[in-house]
Amino acid sequence: MREISKRTKSENERINLLVFIFATLMDAFFVVGYLQDASVGNISWTYAIIVVAVVAVGLLINVVLYIRNHGSVALRHAVMVGYGVLYAVIMYGANSDLVFIAAFPMASIFILYFDFAFILRSSIGLIVINVAYVVRCVVNGKMNSGIDITTSTLILQLATVVLTMVVVCAITKLAAQLNSEKVSRALTNQQKSETLLEEILHISKQVKENS
Repeated sequence: MREISKRTKSENERINLLVFIFATLMDAFFVVGYLQDASVGNISWTYAIIVVAVVAVGLLINVVLYIRNHGSVALRHAVMVGYGVLYAVIMYGANSDLVFIAAFPMASIFILYFDFAFILRSSIGLIVINVAYVVRCVVNGKMNSGIDITTSTLILQLATVVLTMVVVCAITKLAAQLNSEKVSRALTNQQKSETLLEEILHISKQVKENS
């Protein structure tokens, strides 16, 4: 049990490191991209600064949590909430109609946690943001790019996001089940080994006593 617990802790630390690095790289891309867009006049400096501020706050929280405890469970939730807020900001302020695809990389990396409830919450959050975006476009009669709304484009966006999140949830649930079965088999084998060892020691003790 102790060995399995240590192994689980080590796995959490490795996954947290990967997620932390990936989230930091994504943040860096957003900062560079939005500052570049602002410098050439594609977006306002006010909007770019808001994006940078959201990134900075989220990154600071992630760094503090990771430094305090490499295996922190809170880190995954901090990354999820921080990225969710950032995703909402860029969804409603970007000039591109393809910005919704920014949800997929982070949703994919979350699969590593084998935590279905966590992935489900993340997926629901991303879907809600996209539904709200579509409703906003319909009400305004315009897409983010400024063109008139295209029903087929909005339907395709929702279908892509929803189906992708469903697949991610299904993969996570299956992976979690397989991982649980693997741990269960390991515990069973360990218990059998301990029982066998006890029997051998008991027999050995009886032989010594009778000799």
